[in-house]
Amino acid sequence: WKYDNRTIQKTHAKDKETTPFIYPTLEKKIKIKLIRCKFILLFGAIVVGLAISFVFFLLIKATKDPIKHIIISMLSVALSYCVCEEFHFSGVIASVVCGIYFSTMMDKYKTANEDLDPQDYYKDFWKIIDTLLNYILYVLIGLSFVFVTGLGHWGYGVVVAIAAIVFNVASRFLGVMASTAISRQLPDGYHMKPFAILMTW
Repeated sequence: WKYDNRTIQKTHAKDKETTPFIYPTLEKKIKIKLIRCKFILLFGAIVVGLAISFVFFLLIKATKDPIKHIIISMLSVALSYCVCEEFHFSGVIASVVCGIYFSTMMDKYKTANEDLDPQDYYKDFWKIIDTLLNYILYVLIGLSFVFVTGLGHWGYGVVVAIAAIVFNVASRFLGVMASTAISRQLPDGYHMKPFAILMTW
């Protein structure tokens, strides 16, 4: 097919007339669909997390064994995540909902039953898990920072890691020194510098 210049100019002019009316409409429809999908993803995850947490908390009330409480809470989080992944909801949000639900309800349940878990196995277990996951998260953030900033070469990565460690230790030491200088109350007869070194370590 061969077109002359007049035909091409007419085609471009026609496109310019119709395009401003077509594209905004498509963008609006796409935005509405995205908002709807995000709402379904979020709402579905919250519903799944609350429903599974409610059912599993009934199992916690049926026993006073703190080890079983830990296992039940772990199963509820895992099941919420798997169900959400199956229905294409957000498993992460469902897991967060489970954590908030169990934390709130366990505090109320333990207040009403003072003899429940006197050694705080449940709370100590989740504190350890929280600490370990935070460590892993910070390691992953550090690795992503190295790759995103283009410091993928081992030499630069080692320099950045050592500098970060030195800066972290120095800031902790100065923070402990400042707080002890303000309080002026050190336990077990410690002097300021040994106490700051101990607390920094």
